[in-house]
Amino acid sequence: MPTLDITAPIELDDGEYTFIQLSAGLIKMRSTATGQYVTMHLAELSQRVVGLEPAPIADGRLISSLSDTQQRRTLTLSDHLREITTGENPNVSKPRAQFDPETTTQEQRVQSKLLELEATELKMARSTLMSKLSAFKKAGETALIDGRALTGKHSASQDRRQVIEALCDVIAAQRGESTGTNQRLIHLTRAELTLQYGADAPQLPSQRTMYRLIENYTRNKHTTGSAKTRRSLADRPDRPYAKHVQVLPGAEVQLDSTPLDLLVKVPNGKPQRPTLTIMIDVATRSILAYSFRLVATKNVDHVGLIAQALTPIQNQPDRSRFRDMVQQQNPTCTLLGHDDLARLALHRPYVYPRILVIDNGKDFKSTPTLRAAEAFHMRVIFSPPRTPTSKSIVERMFKTIGTMFTQHLAGYVGRGVEFRGEDIEKRKDLLDIYAVQELFHDWVLNVWQNLPHGSLQDPLHPTVLFSPNQMAAAAAAATGTIDIPLSRNQYLALLPSTKKALTSTGLRHANHFYDSPELHQFRGRENSMVLHYDPYNPSAVWAKAPDGSFIECTIRDWNAQNSPFFAAFQPDNIEPTEAENRLAQRAEVALVGATLAGTPLHQLPTPAQPMLLPADFDDDDDDTAELSEFNPEGNLS
Repeated sequence: MPTLDITAPIELDDGEYTFIQLSAGLIKMRSTATGQYVTMHLAELSQRVVGLEPAPIADGRLISSLSDTQQRRTLTLSDHLREITTGENPNVSKPRAQFDPETTTQEQRVQSKLLELEATELKMARSTLMSKLSAFKKAGETALIDGRALTGKHSASQDRRQVIEALCDVIAAQRGESTGTNQRLIHLTRAELTLQYGADAPQLPSQRTMYRLIENYTRNKHTTGSAKTRRSLADRPDRPYAKHVQVLPGAEVQLDSTPLDLLVKVPNGKPQRPTLTIMIDVATRSILAYSFRLVATKNVDHVGLIAQALTPIQNQPDRSRFRDMVQQQNPTCTLLGHDDLARLALHRPYVYPRILVIDNGKDFKSTPTLRAAEAFHMRVIFSPPRTPTSKSIVERMFKTIGTMFTQHLAGYVGRGVEFRGEDIEKRKDLLDIYAVQELFHDWVLNVWQNLPHGSLQDPLHPTVLFSPNQMAAAAAAATGTIDIPLSRNQYLALLPSTKKALTSTGLRHANHFYDSPELHQFRGRENSMVLHYDPYNPSAVWAKAPDGSFIECTIRDWNAQNSPFFAAFQPDNIEPTEAENRLAQRAEVALVGATLAGTPLHQLPTPAQPMLLPADFDDDDDDTAELSEFNPEGNLS
């Protein structure tokens, strides 16, 4: 430990002082320049005194990182050096005369130790022993560790500084270049040294050392890796980063879109990759809203996301009938039951987004999106161009969705061309976009919201992790306000709308027919009605009545699937030919059209099946009554 000579003047950061008195931890001194007395604690003195050599700080934990052999060699050598210094050796029962500091000189003890080590694995020259003895006196046994044996990385201070600086300049210049090899970096470093120092340029270390330096100084820079990633990293601002933490749910909600690494089947078309848009709360990592599109997202989709986030599932229109149809059309996927879904929806937190962080896309910066956010007093922040770090949470969430959800679905194509399977677009078990949408809905409620997250930690016990639902519940107990969600009618008012003619068969939208018994009172009085629709649920639309209320109109087309002829045109386990497929499609279109129009079906192909006799049917006198009660007019509604 460093000591002060109190008989000599003490030099502090503001001048010279003379020692007067030491009492407990306080020292009293007098300034040589002014003659004033100063009393300070030794802790303050240690920070203000100048001219003292810093005490060597040895980290004994370094020895534990060595291999067993290196630990044994280092500790054995330290015992020998301690015997030279103090005459004591823990491996010897009593002090030896040739190493007694009272009767021998240091040189005599060194010569005796060299003779002793001559027959061991620690044999070394006198110069080596003297350098190790000097290091041992300064920093103890940790100074004897061979740097090559450390588990850590090579220290840059052991290499030539000029070579390292030239190598760093070369690495920085590779940001916009095509990817090369380590050999090219070595060649460019040699040229850079010649350019800077000319004939006085230092020689490069060995190739092995250069490879080690390149590995150290290109780590996480992708200098010899992906050029795309290297350019993305180069766009980062050159400044220290601070971790951005939100503790209040809704204080920051990030919104972004990305194409999924998934192919979905499209009717009469080539399989396509859908685009997923999500809203995620930073504080709780809860997914508040989502949408799937087969085409580019539009501003109407983002307004729908805001409506989703502000409306609990219980206040949204019932989708059970739509989910049943999706399950029927996609038998390879399994959706949650209606009771399980309702139970999980009760535990999903309601988070009011106060700040929306979005990018600069046209769909995000559109007037309807901004007006919808403004109407609900949401502040919109646009992220800087080419700065994905401003939306790091939602960007990372897309990767999580790919690994935890997308890759487990039929039609997964991998994250790149080199990871893509063979003939994925020809698979027969591809899902449609509605099935993917409903499966994602189930995954969010059942898996993600109840999964412990690495970033949702107990501040006092970092090993305790919380799920998004648990984090939202804990945060809700600490807030002093209650945000009231939207009602069902308010949610319907936010859905996209269009004006459609009201006819005797109902309303026609997107090549579907919708009707409701409540519409009958407006036939003949209203020529058209404003129709609100959900782009992700074609099972129903909502007509706005003159008094402002909404009338739910269910789809009529799906009733055709209850027809006894519908199953005759469904594909079976036998692979049909292309001609048979076209014939079945025409027959199905003709059947559905005739059923909806109430006209007889002409030239209907007769299925190949044995003729049934009257005795083959069960006698049920109530069939006619039930049919009349279901449809008094005799037409399918």
